[in-house]
Amino acid sequence: MINGNLAKETVLALSGPVIVTQPTGQRLSVPVELYIPIFYPQVPPICYVRPPQGFQLAKNHENLNSEGLLQIPLANTWDYLKTCTDYLDALVHCFHNRCPLTASESTISSPPQGNPKNQQQESPPSYNQSLQSGKRQQLEKKIQNQFDTFKSNISQLEATLFKDHELLNEKSTRISEYIQAYSTDCQTLTQATQEYTERIQGLQRWIDSEKRAQEFRTVDHMILGVGVSDQHANVVGEDAAIEDCMLVLRKAFERSTISFDVYMKQIRSLSRQQFFVRAMSNKLFSMQQTQS
Repeated sequence: MINGNLAKETVLALSGPVIVTQPTGQRLSVPVELYIPIFYPQVPPICYVRPPQGFQLAKNHENLNSEGLLQIPLANTWDYLKTCTDYLDALVHCFHNRCPLTASESTISSPPQGNPKNQQQESPPSYNQSLQSGKRQQLEKKIQNQFDTFKSNISQLEATLFKDHELLNEKSTRISEYIQAYSTDCQTLTQATQEYTERIQGLQRWIDSEKRAQEFRTVDHMILGVGVSDQHANVVGEDAAIEDCMLVLRKAFERSTISFDVYMKQIRSLSRQQFFVRAMSNKLFSMQQTQS
């Protein structure tokens, strides 16, 4: 078989009669040639009706052209899930509505002489003899177009899959960064919790010592301690404010309100400020214990 590029392609050719029952109950034998293209089942089979001797193609048949090429609605909705059996069933249905063969004019005007049983039926014309060059090229062009469409769809699918793969890799990288950031936050929070526990214990000891010292503290001692106590309270309040800011930043990052870079920059700045505040708090606490 010659395609549109003048290259030979191997196809599977089947020929034989198809038995069709007419609405009147009459059974007819319709000779056909069925060609299975190389791209089957992506494209449907190709079928030609081959009139035997004494018959001709029915004129103005809605499912046949002048060369006997079968054109059925199933070919327009064909997909790779359909089979040759589905194609033959549709073929029989079309021939059931209207027979594709009629008696030739020569047969009607000149009936055959002698006993019909002694006459041999001439085999249908071959594919190469009946197809003209223009029709063959038209058929091959149609198959080529269907193949090009299929190839284009595959290329688009590959491009889509490749793009999705890149997006998944990008999202996977971002998720890994988020997980690392959360791990760092968990470690920071664990360390802060331990520090707060130690500070709470220290404050509790300071409160206990203040309660015991108040029983023996004079007015002069109370006046001398006011400045340090107020400064220590301010430092403790500033530390709590920094913790609130860090909490707000963390929630804003979880809601994607701020970027990862902005979040880390602000956290580093607040952590540095908090370090100095806590150092001042420890120093003031030591001074208070010394004065008491």
